[in-house]
Amino acid sequence: MKRLGGLLGLVLLSACAARKGVGGVIEGQGQASRDYSNRLAVWTQEGVLHDGLTTVLLVRATLLGDDLVDAQNAERASWELESAPEPGPAGPTVVFSAASDLGDLGVTTSAKAGTWQVGLLVEGQRCQIEEIVETKITALTHRLYPDLSSWDRQWTARFSGCPTLGETQFQLTSAHGALEFGWRVGGDSVVAMRRAPVR
Repeated sequence: MKRLGGLLGLVLLSACAARKGVGGVIEGQGQASRDYSNRLAVWTQEGVLHDGLTTVLLVRATLLGDDLVDAQNAERASWELESAPEPGPAGPTVVFSAASDLGDLGVTTSAKAGTWQVGLLVEGQRCQIEEIVETKITALTHRLYPDLSSWDRQWTARFSGCPTLGETQFQLTSAHGALEFGWRVGGDSVVAMRRAPVR
């Protein structure tokens, strides 16, 4: 019995260590804190583009507001023992994930052309794309974005040359069609906007 109790104790300690992120490696399971889940939901929208029964594009787009970045840093610190806080974005930043029945998820970046083009407008002013980077999805990525599926790819799009507050519209366009997501941002407050036609 003593031996069994000792083994059980080791298993429990190992599970706790993996959950906390020994050596920066996490196992990425468990429930996100309610506060973080709520903040993520406020800043995230989802849209689907269909062609008949085919899902041309399923997208989740998250606008990185300052309070969401703070909540992500707290969430990251609870899973990585030596995590350094991420600074808030210098300009409007959108993290978006996508899946498609077509299998064509190429996004146009400065390095190469793709099927899908990304755009952002704030208060009617079109922003300049600073960079679009595809995420290397890890256990921590799944922790911060728990709705990611095995079929999703994820990118971070950073913009400049436009305000960070006001009516913000993120667009994905291609020959297949277009999707738009909108937020009305005022400081730390955000309200989802009704989708408008893509211009």
